[in-house]
Amino acid sequence: MSALKQAATLSSSMTTVRKRDCRHHGRRKLSRLRPYRCQAQVQAPQPLPPLLQRPGHCSPPSISAADPELRPSPSETRSSSSSATALDVLRLMDGLQVRLEADTYSSLLRDCAASGDSRQGAAVHAHLKRQSGTLFLRHPSNLPLANRLLHMYAACNQAAAVRQVFDQMRHRDSLSRVIAIAAVSENGGEMEAIRMFVGMHAGREGWWAADSIGFKLMLWTSARAADLGFGQQLHGLAVKFTGCSSFSDHSAPLIKFYAKLWRPDLSLQLMLAASPAFPGVVEEAAWGCIISAYCRGGSFKKAMWVFREMERRRRTNVGRRRRETRIKRRLLATILSTCSSAAAGSVGSYEGGRQLHAHAVKLGVDGDGFVGRGLVVLYSAQGSTAEARRAFDAVGEDDRDVVCWNEMLGCYVRRGGTVEAFRFLNEMYAAGVNPRDSVLMKVWNSA
Repeated sequence: MSALKQAATLSSSMTTVRKRDCRHHGRRKLSRLRPYRCQAQVQAPQPLPPLLQRPGHCSPPSISAADPELRPSPSETRSSSSSATALDVLRLMDGLQVRLEADTYSSLLRDCAASGDSRQGAAVHAHLKRQSGTLFLRHPSNLPLANRLLHMYAACNQAAAVRQVFDQMRHRDSLSRVIAIAAVSENGGEMEAIRMFVGMHAGREGWWAADSIGFKLMLWTSARAADLGFGQQLHGLAVKFTGCSSFSDHSAPLIKFYAKLWRPDLSLQLMLAASPAFPGVVEEAAWGCIISAYCRGGSFKKAMWVFREMERRRRTNVGRRRRETRIKRRLLATILSTCSSAAAGSVGSYEGGRQLHAHAVKLGVDGDGFVGRGLVVLYSAQGSTAEARRAFDAVGEDDRDVVCWNEMLGCYVRRGGTVEAFRFLNEMYAAGVNPRDSVLMKVWNSA
């Protein structure tokens, strides 16, 4: 019994020692962890610097009700998901209370014009008015920014806003006038644009005659309005302000203007007088306008005479032969497309097309893709299947496009050649060309 009591006493003492050691060990762990916990409690969250704080959400600048013209309509607004930069910049600068400079506004307006977002452009305009005042358009130093604002509204098809901003500008230059007239004319207001020009021109020098862009713009507006008399007045004023010596710079737009309004004789007179002063590309376009105008009017003999006159006036320099051949190739393709658009069965267009075909063979360009396609379309419209096939075979396999294949197939269908049409259809499939659905339906219906 005494041994059992001693064992129990020994075990209880060992348990007490064990508990004491555990408590001591726990205190040591807590003492080890307490500094870290205290440090965590001491490190309170510090406020961020002012520039790193997220600015409060500011509502986008609203457009005042006093400017109803500047409020874009839903039909005129072309929103884009990637054009939210302007409002973000305005919101950020308002939150930071930073005053924007003119270059920043110009950059924002340029981005709005590129994206076509008139809503954000109007917001930038309203922000500019609120920061700089309503008289910023009247200061001469703000003319570049005012022109940028005009360009933004013009790019967004906001003709009314362009007119309102233009009327508020006290200082204007030729760029301001060109943007305002182009915006009004592009939105269907040709006569209003002409009236604007008359108001600008009264009592002023010929700014538009000195500026080739303004002169071309007014001729283009007159051509869209089909106002021959106003174009002739512009012609006379251009001669008056520029003089006959430097008038050749204004001849090319006048030639296109008269040709578009069915006056190719006047275009030819200008062309014969100013042809040596033209660059190669401008001369090519001018000759093409005159010949196309004669072809549209049915004067194919006169068109061929102009073509021969053009060839006679060409220089015989060997270094220019390759470029002249390329120019003649493009001219032939243009004239052939005009002849093809003439009435089917017209004797003049058919004879003119045959003469053009002979010129193409003489120049060695009958195998060109564009010229050959024009010949196929011309003969197909006239119903000459054999000649259309001959012109089609003259074109190289690599130069034949889908239009050329479909026109040849349509020619077979229109002339009732069902067997030839199916044979040609197999040739198309063998060449890897798929016919148009409309032409294919005609082939199956003719069977």
